[in-house]
Amino acid sequence: MYDWQLSPQRSLNASTDLNRCNAKAKLITFKPISLHEPAFLLIEVQDFQGKAIKRFDQVREQQMRLIVVSDDLHTFESLYPNYQGNGRFTVEAIFFKPGSYTLFSCYQPSGQQKVISSLKLTVPGFISSPPAVRLGATQVINNTKIQLCLPQPITQFGEEMTIVFDLQDPTIHSNRRSKLNRGWGNLVIVKRSSNLNGVAYIPAQLSPGATVYQLKFATRLLQPGLYKLWLEFERGQEILLADFWLNLDAPKSCYH
Repeated sequence: MYDWQLSPQRSLNASTDLNRCNAKAKLITFKPISLHEPAFLLIEVQDFQGKAIKRFDQVREQQMRLIVVSDDLHTFESLYPNYQGNGRFTVEAIFFKPGSYTLFSCYQPSGQQKVISSLKLTVPGFISSPPAVRLGATQVINNTKIQLCLPQPITQFGEEMTIVFDLQDPTIHSNRRSKLNRGWGNLVIVKRSSNLNGVAYIPAQLSPGATVYQLKFATRLLQPGLYKLWLEFERGQEILLADFWLNLDAPKSCYH
C-alpha cells in the first residue's frame, strides 16, 4: 500500500507548473524509476493558495489526461490517471528508455478553463543517441494510409491554420454504412527546442465535419522549427497512432 500522507518534501522526484492562472500540478514519485518496471505516479492539483482542487469537469469521459513525451520526441504515451479525491490523481507508467521526459497533465477544474501543466521527470540510465529525424507525409497503420497536408500556405506564424489528415482504408470504402460514421481523432503537437532540453505543447482542436476519410485540426504555430505530431484515430473498436515530423523552417503549401 502507498502512504497517502507522504509529504511532497519527502518525494524523490517532484516538479510543479507555476505558469497557470487558476491551478498548478505537482508530480510525485515514491521511489527511483527503473526501466521496464511500473512506476507509480501521484499528481496533486492545487490552487495558488496551496489548497486542493477537489472538483473537475470531465473531458471525453475523463477527468485527467497525461501525455508522456520524451524530450527527444521519439517516445509518446497517452495515459488516463484515476481520481482519488482531494485533488489527487494516480497512474502507473512504464518507461523503456532513460532520459528526460515531459508529462503534460491536462485537466479542467469545475467552472474554470482547461489547464495543461508541464511536469518534468528523469529516468536514470545510459542515454544513447536518439534515432534520426525522418521527415515524411505518409504512413500506413493497419492498412490505413494516412496523408498529412497543410492545405494553405503559412504566411505568418501565430495565425490560425489547418492541419489535414486524409485517411484511406479499403475496408471502410467497401462498407457503405461507414459513410454515415463521424470521424474521431485527437492530435498532439509538441515543438522541440533548439537546444533539445525542453519541449512545448501546442493546442490543436478537431474541426467540425470530421469524417472517417478526413480529419482536420485547427491550431496556431508561433514560430518556425521542428514539430512532432501524434495523431490518434479510431478504426472499428481500436485506437491507432500515427506520428509525423513537421519542419516549418520555411512556409510551404503542402508538407512533403
